[in-house]
Amino acid sequence: MSSWPLKDVCIIAGIGTVGYFRRCDRTELSLAVEAVLQASQDAGMDVKEIDGVITYQYNNDSIRPQELAQALGIPRMRLWIENYLGGTVGAELMAIAVMAIHCGMAKNVVVYRSAKHRSGRVRIGGSGASADTGGLEQFLVPYGWANFFTSTAPEAVRHMYEFGTKEEHLGSVALNAYANAALNEHAVGKGWGPKTMAEYMESPYLAYPFRRWDFASEADGACAYLVTGAEHARNLRHKAVYITSLAQSATPEPMHAGRFAHYDYGGNSAIEGSAAYFAEDLFGRAGMSRSDIDVALLYDANSLEIIKQLEGLGFCKQGDGGPFVASGAIGRTGQLPVNTSGGLLAEGYFHGTNLVNEAVEQLRGTAGARQVKDAEVALYSCGGGSTGGGGAILTVK
Repeated sequence: MSSWPLKDVCIIAGIGTVGYFRRCDRTELSLAVEAVLQASQDAGMDVKEIDGVITYQYNNDSIRPQELAQALGIPRMRLWIENYLGGTVGAELMAIAVMAIHCGMAKNVVVYRSAKHRSGRVRIGGSGASADTGGLEQFLVPYGWANFFTSTAPEAVRHMYEFGTKEEHLGSVALNAYANAALNEHAVGKGWGPKTMAEYMESPYLAYPFRRWDFASEADGACAYLVTGAEHARNLRHKAVYITSLAQSATPEPMHAGRFAHYDYGGNSAIEGSAAYFAEDLFGRAGMSRSDIDVALLYDANSLEIIKQLEGLGFCKQGDGGPFVASGAIGRTGQLPVNTSGGLLAEGYFHGTNLVNEAVEQLRGTAGARQVKDAEVALYSCGGGSTGGGGAILTVK
Protein backbone atom coordinates (compact mmCIF):
# COMPACT_ATOMS: atom_id res chain seq x y z
CA MET A 1 0.00 0.00 0.00
CA SER A 2 3.02 2.32 0.03
CA SER A 3 2.10 3.22 -3.56
CA TRP A 4 -0.93 5.12 -2.26
CA PRO A 5 -1.60 7.77 -4.95
CA LEU A 6 -1.92 10.70 -2.53
CA LYS A 7 1.34 9.97 -0.71
CA ASP A 8 3.45 13.15 -0.45
CA VAL A 9 1.52 15.00 -3.18
CA CYS A 10 0.75 17.85 -0.77
CA ILE A 11 2.57 19.72 1.96
CA ILE A 12 1.66 21.88 4.91
CA ALA A 13 3.32 25.12 3.88
CA GLY A 14 2.36 27.45 6.71
CA ILE A 15 0.83 27.57 10.17
CA GLY A 16 -0.66 30.28 12.36
CA THR A 17 -1.61 30.50 16.04
CA VAL A 18 -3.44 33.29 17.87
CA GLY A 19 -3.74 33.01 21.62
CA TYR A 20 -4.44 30.90 23.48
CA PHE A 21 -6.27 33.03 26.04
CA ARG A 22 -8.24 32.29 29.17
CA ARG A 23 -10.59 34.92 27.82
CA CYS A 24 -10.44 37.72 25.27
CA ASP A 25 -12.70 40.45 23.93
CA ARG A 26 -12.01 39.76 20.26
CA THR A 27 -14.49 38.13 17.92
CA GLU A 28 -14.12 34.66 16.43
CA LEU A 29 -13.80 36.34 13.02
CA SER A 30 -10.94 38.57 14.15
CA LEU A 31 -9.09 35.60 15.65
CA ALA A 32 -9.58 33.49 12.52
CA VAL A 33 -8.42 36.27 10.19
CA GLU A 34 -5.19 36.73 12.13
CA ALA A 35 -4.47 32.98 12.26
CA VAL A 36 -4.95 32.58 8.50
CA LEU A 37 -2.86 35.67 7.77
CA GLN A 38 -0.09 34.20 9.91
CA ALA A 39 -0.30 30.88 8.05
CA SER A 40 -0.11 32.54 4.63
CA GLN A 41 2.80 34.76 5.70
CA ASP A 42 4.54 31.73 7.19
CA ALA A 43 4.21 30.04 3.79
CA GLY A 44 5.44 33.14 1.96
CA MET A 45 2.13 33.37 0.13
CA ASP A 46 -0.26 36.23 -0.53
CA VAL A 47 -3.45 35.44 1.37
CA LYS A 48 -5.41 36.19 -1.80
CA GLU A 49 -3.87 33.10 -3.40
CA ILE A 50 -5.94 30.95 -1.05
CA ASP A 51 -8.85 29.46 -2.97
CA GLY A 52 -10.04 26.79 -0.55
CA VAL A 53 -11.33 27.38 2.99
CA ILE A 54 -12.22 24.57 5.39
CA THR A 55 -13.31 24.63 9.01
CA TYR A 56 -15.34 22.74 11.56
CA GLN A 57 -17.56 23.90 14.36
CA TYR A 58 -19.55 22.55 17.25
CA ASN A 59 -22.94 24.03 18.10
CA ASN A 60 -22.23 27.12 15.97
CA ASP A 61 -19.21 28.15 18.02
CA SER A 62 -17.22 29.66 15.13
CA ILE A 63 -17.52 31.65 11.92
CA ARG A 64 -18.26 30.42 8.41
CA PRO A 65 -15.74 30.10 5.56
CA GLN A 66 -17.61 32.73 3.53
CA GLU A 67 -17.25 35.29 6.33
CA LEU A 68 -13.53 34.59 6.57
CA ALA A 69 -13.03 34.80 2.81
CA GLN A 70 -14.83 38.13 2.65
CA ALA A 71 -12.83 39.56 5.55
CA LEU A 72 -9.54 38.50 3.92
CA GLY A 73 -10.52 39.74 0.48
CA ILE A 74 -10.09 36.34 -1.14
CA PRO A 75 -11.19 37.01 -4.72
CA ARG A 76 -12.38 33.51 -5.60
CA MET A 77 -13.17 30.64 -3.27
CA ARG A 78 -13.26 27.49 -5.37
CA LEU A 79 -13.80 25.20 -2.40
CA TRP A 80 -15.38 25.75 1.00
CA ILE A 81 -16.46 23.29 3.64
CA GLU A 82 -17.90 23.77 7.11
CA ASN A 83 -18.16 20.48 8.96
CA TYR A 84 -19.65 19.46 12.25
CA LEU A 85 -18.57 17.13 15.10
CA GLY A 86 -15.40 18.89 16.14
CA GLY A 87 -12.24 16.87 16.48
CA THR A 88 -13.50 13.60 15.06
CA VAL A 89 -13.27 15.14 11.59
CA GLY A 90 -9.79 16.65 11.92
CA ALA A 91 -7.99 14.22 9.62
CA GLU A 92 -10.99 14.12 7.30
CA LEU A 93 -10.69 17.84 6.59
CA MET A 94 -6.97 17.52 5.92
CA ALA A 95 -7.81 14.69 3.52
CA ILE A 96 -10.40 16.83 1.74
CA ALA A 97 -7.80 19.56 1.27
CA VAL A 98 -5.35 17.06 -0.23
CA MET A 99 -7.94 15.48 -2.52
CA ALA A 100 -9.19 18.88 -3.69
CA ILE A 101 -5.68 20.00 -4.62
CA HIS A 102 -4.82 16.68 -6.25
CA CYS A 103 -7.90 16.71 -8.49
CA GLY A 104 -7.60 20.40 -9.37
CA MET A 105 -10.58 21.82 -7.47
CA ALA A 106 -8.31 24.19 -5.54
CA LYS A 107 -4.64 25.12 -5.34
CA ASN A 108 -4.12 26.47 -1.83
CA VAL A 109 -6.43 25.33 0.96
CA VAL A 110 -6.46 26.67 4.50
CA VAL A 111 -7.91 24.71 7.40
CA TYR A 112 -8.74 26.82 10.45
CA ARG A 113 -10.36 26.59 13.86
CA SER A 114 -11.51 29.69 15.71
CA ALA A 115 -13.50 29.58 18.95
CA LYS A 116 -14.07 31.24 22.29
CA HIS A 117 -14.70 28.25 24.49
CA ARG A 118 -13.66 30.12 27.60
CA SER A 119 -15.62 33.35 27.26
CA GLY A 120 -17.98 32.68 24.35
CA ARG A 121 -21.45 31.25 24.07
CA VAL A 122 -20.50 27.58 23.74
CA ARG A 123 -18.52 25.88 26.51
CA ILE A 124 -17.43 22.27 26.93
CA GLY A 125 -19.58 21.61 29.97
CA GLY A 126 -22.65 23.24 28.47
CA SER A 127 -23.94 26.64 27.43
CA GLY A 128 -26.14 27.29 30.44
CA ALA A 129 -29.23 26.19 28.52
CA SER A 130 -31.31 23.22 29.57
CA ALA A 131 -30.16 19.85 28.25
CA ASP A 132 -31.89 18.25 25.28
CA THR A 133 -34.48 15.71 26.40
CA GLY A 134 -35.89 14.47 23.11
CA GLY A 135 -35.42 10.98 21.71
CA LEU A 136 -32.78 8.91 23.45
CA GLU A 137 -31.83 11.85 25.66
CA GLN A 138 -35.02 11.45 27.73
CA PHE A 139 -33.66 8.23 29.17
CA LEU A 140 -30.19 9.65 29.91
CA VAL A 141 -30.41 13.26 31.08
CA PRO A 142 -32.46 12.50 34.24
CA TYR A 143 -29.64 10.19 35.36
CA GLY A 144 -26.93 12.80 34.84
CA TRP A 145 -25.79 11.93 31.30
CA ALA A 146 -26.12 15.51 30.21
CA ASN A 147 -22.75 16.95 29.20
CA PHE A 148 -19.28 16.34 27.83
CA PHE A 149 -18.01 14.99 31.15
CA THR A 150 -20.73 12.52 32.05
CA SER A 151 -21.12 11.21 28.50
CA THR A 152 -17.49 10.03 28.29
CA ALA A 153 -16.81 8.84 31.83
CA PRO A 154 -18.54 5.44 31.32
CA GLU A 155 -15.88 4.54 28.73
CA ALA A 156 -13.21 4.97 31.38
CA VAL A 157 -15.13 2.91 33.93
CA ARG A 158 -15.54 0.14 31.37
CA HIS A 159 -11.83 0.26 30.46
CA MET A 160 -10.94 0.01 34.15
CA TYR A 161 -13.27 -2.95 34.59
CA GLU A 162 -11.98 -4.85 31.56
CA PHE A 163 -8.25 -4.21 31.87
CA GLY A 164 -7.47 -3.02 35.38
CA THR A 165 -6.70 0.52 34.21
CA LYS A 166 -6.12 2.76 37.22
CA GLU A 167 -6.84 6.35 38.07
CA GLU A 168 -3.09 6.84 38.31
CA HIS A 169 -2.81 5.85 34.64
CA LEU A 170 -5.16 8.70 33.73
CA GLY A 171 -3.04 10.88 35.98
CA SER A 172 0.11 9.96 34.06
CA VAL A 173 -1.49 11.31 30.89
CA ALA A 174 -2.52 14.55 32.60
CA LEU A 175 0.90 15.06 34.21
CA ASN A 176 2.62 14.60 30.85
CA ALA A 177 0.32 17.16 29.23
CA TYR A 178 0.86 19.83 31.87
CA ALA A 179 4.61 19.23 32.01
CA ASN A 180 4.79 19.86 28.27
CA ALA A 181 2.49 22.88 28.48
CA ALA A 182 4.91 24.45 30.95
CA LEU A 183 7.34 24.82 28.02
CA ASN A 184 4.78 26.24 25.59
CA GLU A 185 4.18 29.97 25.44
CA HIS A 186 0.83 29.45 23.72
CA ALA A 187 -0.56 26.98 26.26
CA VAL A 188 -3.48 28.16 28.35
CA GLY A 189 -2.30 25.65 30.97
CA LYS A 190 1.23 27.05 31.21
CA GLY A 191 2.08 27.53 34.88
CA TRP A 192 -1.06 25.70 35.91
CA GLY A 193 -2.09 22.12 36.56
CA PRO A 194 -0.73 19.26 38.70
CA LYS A 195 3.00 18.71 39.01
CA THR A 196 2.92 15.49 41.01
CA MET A 197 0.69 12.42 41.15
CA ALA A 198 -0.30 13.39 44.68
CA GLU A 199 -1.57 16.77 43.43
CA TYR A 200 -3.49 15.02 40.69
CA MET A 201 -5.07 12.49 43.05
CA GLU A 202 -6.11 15.23 45.47
CA SER A 203 -8.08 17.10 42.78
CA PRO A 204 -11.88 16.77 42.70
CA TYR A 205 -13.82 14.48 40.41
CA LEU A 206 -15.87 15.98 37.60
CA ALA A 207 -17.34 12.63 36.57
CA TYR A 208 -15.78 9.51 38.05
CA PRO A 209 -13.06 8.47 37.32
CA PHE A 210 -12.21 11.74 35.58
CA ARG A 211 -10.83 14.57 37.71
CA ARG A 212 -10.53 18.26 36.91
CA TRP A 213 -7.24 17.71 35.02
CA ASP A 214 -8.56 14.91 32.82
CA PHE A 215 -10.53 17.08 30.39
CA ALA A 216 -9.49 19.47 27.66
CA SER A 217 -8.86 23.08 28.72
CA GLU A 218 -11.28 25.68 27.49
CA ALA A 219 -9.58 28.61 25.77
CA ASP A 220 -10.17 31.49 23.37
CA GLY A 221 -8.10 31.68 20.20
CA ALA A 222 -7.56 30.39 16.70
CA CYS A 223 -5.16 28.31 14.67
CA ALA A 224 -4.75 27.50 10.99
CA TYR A 225 -2.59 25.55 8.58
CA LEU A 226 -2.17 25.98 4.83
CA VAL A 227 -2.04 23.01 2.44
CA THR A 228 -0.63 23.28 -1.07
CA GLY A 229 0.99 21.11 -3.73
CA ALA A 230 4.37 19.50 -3.06
CA GLU A 231 5.84 21.30 -6.09
CA HIS A 232 6.05 24.41 -3.92
CA ALA A 233 8.29 22.74 -1.32
CA ARG A 234 11.46 24.48 -2.49
CA ASN A 235 9.94 27.95 -2.22
CA LEU A 236 9.15 27.84 1.49
CA ARG A 237 10.78 29.73 4.34
CA HIS A 238 10.84 26.57 6.45
CA LYS A 239 11.16 22.83 5.89
CA ALA A 240 8.27 21.45 3.87
CA VAL A 241 6.10 19.08 5.88
CA TYR A 242 4.71 16.36 3.63
CA ILE A 243 1.32 14.75 4.11
CA THR A 244 2.49 11.18 3.65
CA SER A 245 -0.59 9.24 4.71
CA LEU A 246 -4.21 9.77 5.69
CA ALA A 247 -6.91 7.37 6.85
CA GLN A 248 -10.22 7.42 8.65
CA SER A 249 -12.93 5.07 9.85
CA ALA A 250 -15.95 4.70 12.06
CA THR A 251 -16.39 1.82 14.47
CA PRO A 252 -19.05 -0.87 13.93
CA GLU A 253 -21.28 1.06 16.37
CA PRO A 254 -21.08 4.72 15.33
CA MET A 255 -24.54 5.68 16.54
CA HIS A 256 -24.99 9.38 17.26
CA ALA A 257 -28.12 10.88 18.70
CA GLY A 258 -28.81 14.25 20.24
CA ARG A 259 -25.93 16.33 21.58
CA PHE A 260 -23.69 13.44 22.60
CA ALA A 261 -22.58 10.06 21.29
CA HIS A 262 -24.44 7.00 22.51
CA TYR A 263 -23.69 3.41 21.64
CA ASP A 264 -23.77 -0.06 23.07
CA TYR A 265 -21.43 -0.08 26.07
CA GLY A 266 -21.58 -3.85 26.01
CA GLY A 267 -19.76 -3.89 22.66
CA ASN A 268 -16.06 -3.37 22.07
CA SER A 269 -16.28 0.04 20.40
CA ALA A 270 -16.66 1.87 23.70
CA ILE A 271 -13.20 0.77 24.86
CA GLU A 272 -11.53 0.49 21.46
CA GLY A 273 -12.16 3.67 19.47
CA SER A 274 -11.87 4.27 15.74
CA ALA A 275 -8.04 4.26 15.67
CA ALA A 276 -8.12 0.47 15.81
CA TYR A 277 -10.05 0.49 12.53
CA PHE A 278 -7.96 2.94 10.49
CA ALA A 279 -4.49 2.15 11.86
CA GLU A 280 -3.49 -0.45 9.26
CA ASP A 281 -4.54 1.83 6.40
CA LEU A 282 -2.64 4.71 7.94
CA PHE A 283 0.65 2.87 8.33
CA GLY A 284 0.20 0.85 5.15
CA ARG A 285 -0.33 3.90 2.95
CA ALA A 286 2.83 5.46 4.38
CA GLY A 287 4.81 2.24 4.06
CA MET A 288 5.86 2.67 7.68
CA SER A 289 5.78 0.83 10.98
CA ARG A 290 5.12 2.04 14.52
CA SER A 291 8.84 2.27 15.22
CA ASP A 292 9.19 4.95 12.51
CA ILE A 293 7.11 7.46 14.46
CA ASP A 294 9.18 10.08 16.28
CA VAL A 295 6.38 12.07 17.91
CA ALA A 296 2.62 11.52 18.27
CA LEU A 297 -0.06 14.18 18.53
CA LEU A 298 -3.17 12.40 19.77
CA TYR A 299 -6.59 13.92 20.28
CA ASP A 300 -7.10 14.18 24.02
CA ALA A 301 -10.52 15.60 24.82
CA ASN A 302 -10.04 13.47 27.92
CA SER A 303 -7.08 11.54 29.29
CA LEU A 304 -8.50 8.09 28.46
CA GLU A 305 -8.43 8.90 24.73
CA ILE A 306 -4.62 8.86 24.81
CA ILE A 307 -4.64 5.36 26.28
CA LYS A 308 -7.25 4.13 23.80
CA GLN A 309 -5.40 5.54 20.79
CA LEU A 310 -2.04 4.12 21.84
CA GLU A 311 -3.74 0.73 22.00
CA GLY A 312 -5.78 1.13 18.84
CA LEU A 313 -2.85 2.41 16.80
CA GLY A 314 -0.79 -0.59 17.87
CA PHE A 315 1.88 1.03 20.03
CA CYS A 316 0.84 -1.39 22.76
CA LYS A 317 -1.73 -4.16 23.16
CA GLN A 318 -5.30 -3.41 24.16
CA GLY A 319 -5.37 -3.19 27.91
CA ASP A 320 -1.69 -2.27 28.17
CA GLY A 321 -2.17 1.44 27.53
CA GLY A 322 -2.33 2.35 31.21
CA PRO A 323 1.00 0.75 32.17
CA PHE A 324 2.51 2.13 28.93
CA VAL A 325 1.78 5.76 29.83
CA ALA A 326 2.76 5.19 33.47
CA SER A 327 6.17 3.87 32.38
CA GLY A 328 7.20 7.29 31.10
CA ALA A 329 7.12 6.13 27.46
CA ILE A 330 5.08 9.16 26.36
CA GLY A 331 7.41 11.78 27.86
CA ARG A 332 9.45 14.13 25.68
CA THR A 333 12.50 11.87 25.99
CA GLY A 334 10.52 8.63 26.14
CA GLN A 335 9.91 5.87 23.63
CA LEU A 336 7.06 7.80 21.97
CA PRO A 337 6.75 11.49 22.92
CA VAL A 338 3.05 12.35 23.01
CA ASN A 339 1.40 15.79 22.82
CA THR A 340 4.55 17.79 23.28
CA SER A 341 2.59 21.06 23.22
CA GLY A 342 0.39 20.03 26.13
CA GLY A 343 -2.34 18.81 23.81
CA LEU A 344 -5.99 19.67 24.22
CA LEU A 345 -5.71 18.91 27.92
CA ALA A 346 -3.25 21.71 28.64
CA GLU A 347 -2.54 23.77 25.51
CA GLY A 348 -6.16 24.45 24.64
CA TYR A 349 -9.26 22.83 23.20
CA PHE A 350 -9.20 23.67 19.50
CA HIS A 351 -10.45 20.28 18.35
CA GLY A 352 -7.07 19.08 17.12
CA THR A 353 -6.03 21.77 14.65
CA ASN A 354 -3.49 22.92 17.21
CA LEU A 355 -2.12 19.36 17.31
CA VAL A 356 -1.41 19.57 13.58
CA ASN A 357 0.43 22.86 14.12
CA GLU A 358 2.54 21.26 16.85
CA ALA A 359 3.41 18.36 14.52
CA VAL A 360 4.63 20.89 11.96
CA GLU A 361 6.72 22.72 14.58
CA GLN A 362 8.31 19.46 15.71
CA LEU A 363 9.18 18.38 12.16
CA ARG A 364 10.59 21.80 11.29
CA GLY A 365 12.69 21.72 14.45
CA THR A 366 11.19 24.98 15.70
CA ALA A 367 9.45 23.75 18.87
CA GLY A 368 12.00 25.30 21.22
CA ALA A 369 12.33 23.79 24.70
CA ARG A 370 9.80 21.08 23.92
CA GLN A 371 11.58 19.97 20.73
CA VAL A 372 11.95 16.21 20.21
CA LYS A 373 15.49 15.55 18.96
CA ASP A 374 15.77 14.66 15.25
CA ALA A 375 12.00 14.40 14.74
CA GLU A 376 11.28 13.51 11.11
CA VAL A 377 8.00 11.59 11.29
CA ALA A 378 4.90 12.73 13.21
CA LEU A 379 1.59 10.98 13.68
CA TYR A 380 -1.63 12.92 14.21
CA SER A 381 -4.69 11.02 15.35
CA CYS A 382 -8.25 11.95 16.23
CA GLY A 383 -9.24 8.34 16.72
CA GLY A 384 -10.07 7.92 20.39
CA GLY A 385 -13.81 8.23 19.97
CA SER A 386 -16.18 5.48 18.97
CA THR A 387 -18.29 7.44 16.52
CA GLY A 388 -15.40 7.80 14.08
CA GLY A 389 -12.08 9.50 13.52
CA GLY A 390 -8.94 9.55 11.45
CA GLY A 391 -5.23 10.10 11.36
CA ALA A 392 -2.32 11.46 9.35
CA ILE A 393 1.37 10.75 9.09
CA LEU A 394 3.48 13.83 8.37
CA THR A 395 7.15 13.76 7.34
CA VAL A 396 10.09 15.90 6.34
CA LYS A 397 12.65 14.93 3.72
